[in-house]
Amino acid sequence: MKGNETIPQYVARGRALYDKLLSIGHTIEEQEVVWSVLGGLPEWYMGMVTTIEANAANGELDLDDIMAKLMIVEQRKSTKFGEVEAYYAKTPVKCYKCGEEGHIRCDCPQKIKHEL
Repeated sequence: MKGNETIPQYVARGRALYDKLLSIGHTIEEQEVVWSVLGGLPEWYMGMVTTIEANAANGELDLDDIMAKLMIVEQRKSTKFGEVEAYYAKTPVKCYKCGEEGHIRCDCPQKIKHEL
């Protein structure tokens, strides 16, 4: 999975590869694509991957099923990080060198003046 790729985009990319392979006459089961998609996910999805694997009826999964389940994890992750980002966006930063708001110590204009 690429850095800023969403679950629907990632699964669609897997489905497109599956369709291309079928169109050129390669025999591949959708199940193989599902396992490849699950194997290419980042670490924070591994809990859901384990759950999906454990609850798979007879090992039969399809891309639509896993996409719905993985989107739940993606939504929770984005909500959690969104809340953290919103908190820090509302909280002004304060310099420990000069005490002014709007920058941090390593970017302090007074520090830069003293170094010159």
